[in-house]
Amino acid sequence: MTARSRAQNRSARPQPRSSIASRVPHIEIRVPSSFRSRLLAGTALTGIVVGVLAFGGAALANPQDGTVVGGQATIQQNGPNHLIIRQQSDRAIIDWRSFSIGANEHTQFIQPGSSSIALNRVTGPDPSQILGRLSANGQVWLVNPNGVFFGASAQVDV
Repeated sequence: MTARSRAQNRSARPQPRSSIASRVPHIEIRVPSSFRSRLLAGTALTGIVVGVLAFGGAALANPQDGTVVGGQATIQQNGPNHLIIRQQSDRAIIDWRSFSIGANEHTQFIQPGSSSIALNRVTGPDPSQILGRLSANGQVWLVNPNGVFFGASAQVDV
């Protein structure tokens, strides 16, 4: 079969009228098998983390083991479900072993003013789960390299 007859045979085939496949060029992406296995392992790990967050995992409590490492602030447990952080300086840095708020809990920052900032750094291995109430009259920054999850019942007023 000659090149000309092959071209005529191709043009004789019915062509889809509005098929996207006929308008989009074919792109082939090759992924090394080592990357593919890491990607699949990461996907499985993500499912585990989501499962732990959705079904409880560790018991929640207001933020635990806070240490003021910059600025001035005091941390006071005001009853079993209410934690108060009184910030005396305009900027404060607090390191926490864990920073989660259960559904019936309240973590409250009382700051000098609306431009005040409290930087909260989580040093422990767990993601933060905000399911209860977080309030402040200034800015509250939460940094957790393991993730931060806000549940449907979370109330954030900062």
